[in-house]
Amino acid sequence: MTRVLGSVLFGYAQAQSSSHFLQKAPSNEGNPTTVSPPSEAAVEAGYRALFVVGTEPGQPLFADLVFQQQLELHGFSVRLIKDSEATFDDCEESDVMLVSASISGSALGKKVNECTTPQLIWEVGLYQNNGMAGPSHEDAWVTSPFWSEYHQDAWNKAGYAPPAPTGAEIVITKDGATDPLAAGFQHGKVPIFSVENFGQNWVNMNSLGKGAKVVGILPDEKTRHWKEETSPLQQKAVLFYYEQGAELYAAEGEVPQPSPGLRIAFPPYNFVYGSDPSCEELDGVPGCDVCHEKCLTASVWKVEDQKQNPMPLSDDGMKILDAAIRMLKEEARKGAEQNFFP
Repeated sequence: MTRVLGSVLFGYAQAQSSSHFLQKAPSNEGNPTTVSPPSEAAVEAGYRALFVVGTEPGQPLFADLVFQQQLELHGFSVRLIKDSEATFDDCEESDVMLVSASISGSALGKKVNECTTPQLIWEVGLYQNNGMAGPSHEDAWVTSPFWSEYHQDAWNKAGYAPPAPTGAEIVITKDGATDPLAAGFQHGKVPIFSVENFGQNWVNMNSLGKGAKVVGILPDEKTRHWKEETSPLQQKAVLFYYEQGAELYAAEGEVPQPSPGLRIAFPPYNFVYGSDPSCEELDGVPGCDVCHEKCLTASVWKVEDQKQNPMPLSDDGMKILDAAIRMLKEEARKGAEQNFFP
């Protein structure tokens, strides 16, 4: 997601190479490896995933690594690309596209809004840009352990900043429990993280398009005390999707547009190294002296991430991620068949 909110939406872009694989991040034990060529299975299947991330070229992945690994386990060859370098054609030429919260939403902007490629997105700035949600922070924003404590000056002036994380659990909705994206979980709470304080993207239910299928929400009892700007009586969608052709968000009086392709919204709100930004990612954040006083440098985070999981999805969270990737893969398969048998 984008890190810097306000004029520089939520994230801060890190440069990324569009022409070569990045080095893999350390594992949880901190053992760096190099990305190997795509597996034979991936090559034979021919599935190509474009993964838009915020990591510098040639640097290892940290919070985003698990997504690359799971794609490869599902038979995808993965191409990593910098947010500012990604184009509409890059998206269209891929079988699926993933967009991480480690990017800058302002760098990607609206370049891939019309792309028909199936997408998995966990960048709230992109939700606001492409019609998956309303365009304001009152429509859709994030929970964050960092931003809820350290505020940009503009937020202090407005009296409105991202809330603190609500815990490890999301709630599978009654209708969502019958959906493939629920990964077989029943209506009720499911721990998507293995820790209590990881950030999430959220969208008010009345700020979604009519075509949205909501599978998971934040627990109501954790959001009822939020500030009035968040519409605390509105449930907060964190796991939802639009099928191709489904009606996207439109302001009152506007004509809603159909979703160009499958678009799945996934909960985590992360930076390159985890739920908090590095000092380097905060470069350019306007009016936030306290942020620079409290942040950790990238070199410190690299050491920290050898002792912790930078993307602490629980076992249940991993099952939901796998369910999302299976949906993408099935949509890619159908697209390939339509192209082969027009």
